[in-house]
Amino acid sequence: MTGLLLRRGILEKPHWTPQREPGLVLWLSAADEAVARGLAKADTAALDQWTDLSGQGNSPAQATGSKQPILQHDGTRWCVVWDAIDDLLQGAASPVAAGAARTIIVAGKAGASANGIAPVVFRTAVAVYFAELAWIVSAFFVYSDGSIANNNASISDQRTLIRSPFIASQTSGGTGTKIAQRLNGNAFVVTQVGSVGADTGTDGLSIGARPDAAFYPGGTYYGLLIYDRVLSSAEIQQAERFMNRAHALGLGV
Repeated sequence: MTGLLLRRGILEKPHWTPQREPGLVLWLSAADEAVARGLAKADTAALDQWTDLSGQGNSPAQATGSKQPILQHDGTRWCVVWDAIDDLLQGAASPVAAGAARTIIVAGKAGASANGIAPVVFRTAVAVYFAELAWIVSAFFVYSDGSIANNNASISDQRTLIRSPFIASQTSGGTGTKIAQRLNGNAFVVTQVGSVGADTGTDGLSIGARPDAAFYPGGTYYGLLIYDRVLSSAEIQQAERFMNRAHALGLGV
């Protein structure tokens, strides 16, 4: 079959890139950032800005040197490492409209004994859209709107899984809908009594922390994709395979 590969019963497009699917509003890649900066494997760089490859100009930045995460090579792949103190990248505007649909796909790894990984937060003060992977008090949360507790969404405890390289995908149809969550290609049962809130707080985007709640879990990112729509299951699988291949994660997605 010319131009298509069959893997695990699903047709896979060769040379697929995130821009092949409509709605891409943010694409971050540690490997591409290292190449653009001309870094050798032994080099490190404090990130004052992580260049958005989507073409939408949504590059998150950090002017304060002490709060800049570090771009480095871990011996296998390039990565961006956040400390658990105050590292944070921010954008002045959210790449997704308030209350709108979105898909978030992140390749990363939490610390060896960490309870969570650096989050993605749309808006910078309540009400926010807080996409997280973190054990907090008694549950492993994947979403919060930062203000109404019954809107929180959780899955079974995945602290052990996220301490190794992983790919997480989250979709939301927007305000009033439910979160859908995948880890390493597997869909998880999401416990969410309420629904997604309206992220109508102060405009902005935070990656690596939720500053208004002083939540700084630290961790490592290899790459991040954000779309302003809900990707289909087949599209998400293509994106997960791309992230797996691009960042040499060796996962069975």
